[in-house]
Amino acid sequence: MTTVLHDDKKARLRLIITDARAAQLLSGKTPAAGVEVTTEPHDSLHWGNRLVRLDALKDWLDDAKTLDERSMRWKGAQYAEALRFGRRVLVCAGENNARNLQSVGLTFEEEAEAKRFFTSFATVRPKGWVDTGSVYVEGKGGISREYLGGSAHSKRGVHAAIVRVLDEVSFLTTVDKKGKRTEKRTVHVNEAAALAALNAFELAWYREGGRQHEIEFMKTLLRRKDRTLLDWAAEEVPLQADPVRFTRKLLQDAPRRSGSAAERGQRAAANAPHDSRCALAPCRGAGVARRRSSRGGEPSPAGARVPRRGPPRRRGGYRRRAERSHLGRGEARARPEEVPGARRQDAEALRARVIRPGAD
Repeated sequence: MTTVLHDDKKARLRLIITDARAAQLLSGKTPAAGVEVTTEPHDSLHWGNRLVRLDALKDWLDDAKTLDERSMRWKGAQYAEALRFGRRVLVCAGENNARNLQSVGLTFEEEAEAKRFFTSFATVRPKGWVDTGSVYVEGKGGISREYLGGSAHSKRGVHAAIVRVLDEVSFLTTVDKKGKRTEKRTVHVNEAAALAALNAFELAWYREGGRQHEIEFMKTLLRRKDRTLLDWAAEEVPLQADPVRFTRKLLQDAPRRSGSAAERGQRAAANAPHDSRCALAPCRGAGVARRRSSRGGEPSPAGARVPRRGPPRRRGGYRRRAERSHLGRGEARARPEEVPGARRQDAEALRARVIRPGAD
């Protein structure tokens, strides 16, 4: 079955993967002139998929100095992405968290032709596909990118890396051969600067012999505008040298009414000192919020056990993250629009959890 990675009938550009696992860029019905297509067959170890992939990115990039442009689109759990490195374009496609990424390299004789193909990819999308940007899928969460290292990374003891970008913050997790993780959290001037840092990291990773391995969107990775006050505080409190002082400052400025409580609280606490030793805490705490009692939607007392309705839930990712959080066990997500006065209750819950009775 032929796989179509891109089809622009007006520009007469069609990128396909044939049944024989060969990639072709067509102009109409004939191979396009002035371009070299690079890929090779690849068998997925996880699902047995028969794929194509360009793993030798170090050699393919050759004299490329910058990652100039990138464009990403999604349709449900499927994604496709194009990255332009001067006169080279790397096209990737796969499914969310499926480890079935396919990639094809296009090397054009002229950079203008590479720009033409990239513009076509970025502006002409099949029906149902949405241009999401490269770091966030609206309504589904932030994009997490996993990269596998090459020989140069192995010499430094690095096996893989995971990169996420939320607003102006980038998160880099490096994994050694034994699975030990080291996290780094960097605050940039704005989201464009954070995206530029992602581009620089990705180019450097490829030039050292690494490759991209997996892409997924994660509901626990939320942008600032999609988070409640307690969501945001759950990320920030573990990073503070003095969590109690930070929380008091946050609550002093947070309004006692619905609205942009999280945003105002963030401005109030912007100058609080951070403890960089807990760099992964934002990702672990991002999905944690308070729950409603089974009696009338009132918040449960701290530490109280409330019977849960419905069948037993499998102990897994989200619940385990919630249990590890400093906010305590047994809490489930409640959006502001679902609970009247949720932001005010969030503030009270935060006060009760972080500022212990008698601390004043």
